[in-house]
Amino acid sequence: MDASKNPSHRASSWRIDLLGQVRATSGDLVITQFGSRKIAALLARLAMFPQRLHAREELIDLLWPEADLTTGRSRLRQALFALRRLLEPPGAAPALLVNRDSVQFSPLACTCDVLDFEAALRSRDMASASALYGGELMPGHYDEWVLEERQRLAVLAESLSHTDREKPPAESPLSELPQPIVLRKPARQILLPSHVARFFGREEELQQLSDWLKDSRLVTLLGPGGSGKTRLATELAWRESEHYAVVVFVALAECSQPDELPARIRAALRLPDAQGNATAQIEFYLQALPCLLVLDNFEQLVASGAAHLLEQLLQALPELQIVVTSRRVLDVDGERGFEVACLPLPSNDLSLIDCAANPSVALFVDRARAVRAGFHLNARNRDDVSALCTALDGIPLAIELAASRAHAVAVSEMRAQMHAQKDRRFAALARTGPRAARAPRHASLDAAMDWSWQLLSPRDQHCLAALSVFREGFTADAAATLWQATDQHEVLGRLIADSLVVAEPAPANAPTQEGALRYRLLEMVREFGHDRLTPADHLLMRARHRDWFMAFANCNASMLPLAEVPNLHQALRSSLEDGFAVQTLALSLATESHWERRGVPPEIRALWLAALDVVKPIATDLNEAAAAQVQAARCLFAKRLFETGDAVTAVALADQAVADARSHPTWMATALAVQLRLRWKLAPTADTGVSEALLEALSFANPATHARPRAELLNLLAESLVLGRKDAEAAMPYYEQALALFEKLGDARQAWDVRMGQGICAQTQGRYGDAIAIHTEVAAAAQRLDDQLLLVDAYNNLAVACNHAHRWNDAVHYGRQQLRLATRQFSSYMQVMALWNLARPLARSHQSEAAAVAMAASTNAWVTQYGALVARDERYMAKVKRLVRCQIGAQRTSALWKEGESQPLAHAVNAALKGAALPD
Repeated sequence: MDASKNPSHRASSWRIDLLGQVRATSGDLVITQFGSRKIAALLARLAMFPQRLHAREELIDLLWPEADLTTGRSRLRQALFALRRLLEPPGAAPALLVNRDSVQFSPLACTCDVLDFEAALRSRDMASASALYGGELMPGHYDEWVLEERQRLAVLAESLSHTDREKPPAESPLSELPQPIVLRKPARQILLPSHVARFFGREEELQQLSDWLKDSRLVTLLGPGGSGKTRLATELAWRESEHYAVVVFVALAECSQPDELPARIRAALRLPDAQGNATAQIEFYLQALPCLLVLDNFEQLVASGAAHLLEQLLQALPELQIVVTSRRVLDVDGERGFEVACLPLPSNDLSLIDCAANPSVALFVDRARAVRAGFHLNARNRDDVSALCTALDGIPLAIELAASRAHAVAVSEMRAQMHAQKDRRFAALARTGPRAARAPRHASLDAAMDWSWQLLSPRDQHCLAALSVFREGFTADAAATLWQATDQHEVLGRLIADSLVVAEPAPANAPTQEGALRYRLLEMVREFGHDRLTPADHLLMRARHRDWFMAFANCNASMLPLAEVPNLHQALRSSLEDGFAVQTLALSLATESHWERRGVPPEIRALWLAALDVVKPIATDLNEAAAAQVQAARCLFAKRLFETGDAVTAVALADQAVADARSHPTWMATALAVQLRLRWKLAPTADTGVSEALLEALSFANPATHARPRAELLNLLAESLVLGRKDAEAAMPYYEQALALFEKLGDARQAWDVRMGQGICAQTQGRYGDAIAIHTEVAAAAQRLDDQLLLVDAYNNLAVACNHAHRWNDAVHYGRQQLRLATRQFSSYMQVMALWNLARPLARSHQSEAAAVAMAASTNAWVTQYGALVARDERYMAKVKRLVRCQIGAQRTSALWKEGESQPLAHAVNAALKGAALPD
């Protein structure tokens, strides 16, 4: 604000100039800065209509159209307070008359250049009118009402250059200007909505679309409801507006008939509603003008052929370009479709600053501030906000709806609700109040989706709903099995064109032809489709989904693609929920290799045990095949649950398997192989009779009929000899027999496991270089096989071998690799082993505090989960403790030891990994 040097200025009569600038003048007091655009816009509205009583609700709707009434009232009060401070210096007469219902300027308190300009035109004083028109109304302001007034005044100003100033036709008042004046070519006409809320991200998309407009005349922004198509198109139009004489936004949400389209475009151009052909009127008006039309929400007009008008306009107007937003492809010549993706999601390892810059997070924070002024991103809520945006798939509308609840629900509560309702995460998101009434299609995600749903044929509706049983993607063949149809590609093509199905290149490891596609539903689409299935159809589609997955797993038993893991989990859940517990076991057995390679997450462990509980009361009624599946499931679950840290349950299952095998001798070899492996793992450095038991168990494993359990028993026998008795010479023949059997079976994974045992033999014989070379070879093979648990084992043995060779830095490196991978693969057993083996090299590398915590935590975890330490282990622990004590003293060692014993295992894992730069 530029004010006079005289602070006692008392004038209360103001001159408001809005043409070419925004300025308020009273005597020698001049105001050009008003604190915010909204305050300036409020002043302009009052000054342009000084005789009117402006209802508060009207001003709120004009200035803050997206705010609810309560928020709008608060913002208007603040703006009025600021404006009165500017216009009413101390001691001055009131410039504004303000009451609870309305606002207006005091009588004779203001004059305005806009009013003077219009008065000069009415009196045909063209010279004065021309002098008063100093430029467009309120430059830099883009509120919708400002744009409308700016266009109206620009048309009036244009008439100045076409009117005889010397002899104005007295019989033609301003309100009756002839039609040709209205249709004259504008110098510049920008009719775009101005959004109050900030725009986030999309810079790359905007640049790409800008590049497309250089050589494409029809660009369609495609995406489901709520994906941000309209806002992106508007921002694109504003960005490119300088290249056009006319830029017009045409809202078509309420336009359902193709013959209404020309009239909608004509109205958006502010052309008079004259009799005759609207299309011809548009063509005449835009002829030879560079023009950009933005047609919003075109999808409901596609099926009726309305896109033909766009082709007609493009042919008639060479300088016309059109940007369309639509949920379905227009399918016309020259169309270039742009898929509007969801906003980028934040990763877990972002700093607070980088997290705040993520578009999804920035959008949430901005919209949350609109309803809760004090909201901001901080270290306490960062994880909750990030997880919430991720759960919402980065869908702009979903994020805005969630943020609109921030005034009443904490972000942590929203995150908990999303987690608790994984299959119904979008159901609670709905907007209420005035904004919901103004835009009902975007009041909730269900409303946004229903708009697309109604455009589908009944068959496509059924097909889309059926796809909701898949999780995170599916192939065309899987969809065909679900629909029991042969035209799956045609149906998927229609759903893709309607922005309801997303097509992506299949992952590299997927068992599909090169260039094949994989399909998925956005979570909000999947949830909407799920709710449209009848209970009977829901059960039927879940059953077909399980049948498809079983067939798929049997064809891909050696390597289940990671992309299908969510479908595996879904099949396991649905089989148990629908009362087919034996099928849960069968699916788990069909994917045994997956659990062996990837580990077992906690929710699957719970499903397995629940399925066994369901089957237990009816075990005696099962047929032979089902009973065999139950037995095999016990053995599988015992092995895998032991890895996850549930040794008690694992041993109980293995013992039950052996007990049941007594009445089924053909089961005994497999059951003993599992039981004895668990016994050995509970004391892996002591030979407690396991070797003798294994030799006895081999009598149940005929090489012809039980090759696999025989190979497993031989491998375990060799391991017990080399680790328990330190007798590598005795172990080698058994390793060689096991290797031959696994190679004959074509089991590369187990063959490499045996090679690892041969490396342990070299290590026991003091040939550390040979041992490290073998384990390195195994690690490379595990990476080729994409076998994470074999890789964990290889890193474990590399860490041990380097430890024995006093290669402390290498031992720390491989131990950390093992620890990180074991954590990812849910292997508590290998986490404990990694911490145990890391303790000594960490201490030797002078990372004594991490060593103390690792030693104490692994010791405590072992004793708690697996059993007592043997003498050799006690000596190792005491040696590490002495080393740490020498480095940091007894008191600090004791404190860290207690910390390691009392804190969760994850605490020690984090301490051991601190400062480790490990590859993903």
